Amino acid sequence: MGDLDGIRALVTGGTSGIGAAIVARLRVGAAAVAFTGRDAQRGEEVARRTGSSFVRADLRDPDAVGGSVREAVAVLGGLDALVLNAGVLHEAPLSETTDWLASDESSHMTGATLRIDGAAGAAMRADTRWA
Repeated sequence: MGDLDGIRALVTGGTSGIGAAIVARLRVGAAAVAFTGRDAQRGEEVARRTGSSFVRADLRDPDAVGGSVREAVAVLGGLDALVLNAGVLHEAPLSETTDWLASDESSHMTGATLRIDGAAGAAMRADTRWA
């Protein structure tokens, strides 16, 4: 048993980088983990390597947010922890990044963060395990 045994966690943006490392660390601690990402191939690889569950979701799509939380709750049997790691990378020099682009990407991620936090919070509050 690990220090996170019994914890059911959802990690957004878990298909690469810091997100994939978070998924791996949670699994080492024996947490049950579902994670989201846009790239199915990378997601399936992380899931295979870590023994976690991949939920394909593009958090820029408002409908995908609630669906990803519902799917994670169904797979995990509930939800105890949420790690908001998803982000969008714009690969260009700062001088080529318009104010509109920076603002647009920021508003997408802020909205996604609020939507997933709200959906996950509702799932956690509904879980009688913590009542």
